[in-house]
Amino acid sequence: MLIKPFAVLLVIGLVIPGDAGAQQASTPPHTVLVRKNTALMFALLEPLDPVLAKVGDDVPMRLARPLVVDGVRLLPADDVFLARVVKVKQPGKCKGGDVELEFSRVTFADSSTARTKVFFLSPLEDAQVDENYSSHFSASNIPGDLAISLVMSPLDLLAYAFGHDYCPDETVITRPYKTVAVIFTKDHRVRY
Repeated sequence: MLIKPFAVLLVIGLVIPGDAGAQQASTPPHTVLVRKNTALMFALLEPLDPVLAKVGDDVPMRLARPLVVDGVRLLPADDVFLARVVKVKQPGKCKGGDVELEFSRVTFADSSTARTKVFFLSPLEDAQVDENYSSHFSASNIPGDLAISLVMSPLDLLAYAFGHDYCPDETVITRPYKTVAVIFTKDHRVRY
């Protein structure tokens, strides 16, 4: 008599976990789409000075804000990534120095990688980095750029014609960079 209830419980125990596992296996993984031109904001662990930088230097940087897409946190803030110096221009007469960084890929928790590029560097710690950049030029900044170009172009032509530079000093002091903005160059799906 005890064998029948025991056999029934054993059969039920084997069927229920197998059925639950089948349901989990048939559920597809969730994905979110990281859109092209989505921006990441990084804080450099050490300021990057164009005078001291050398091509090939690794530049550690900390993600200053998390990457959240459709309510899913894909990259937590404070993760550290490495960029690499690929070009350096030393400061010179009337020109500030400049550094070009390469940061071409981001790897996500699902082991997928997305293409990226450095969008800009800033000497400000709290530089404005929007969450998305649809274009270098937008309707809001064209009037200002146009006005500055209209004013400066005649001055540039006059200075060139007379062989004069209108900078007050021989060299321009370049402030070290502290913030890096990186954008995704293609749409990328991430599983979570």
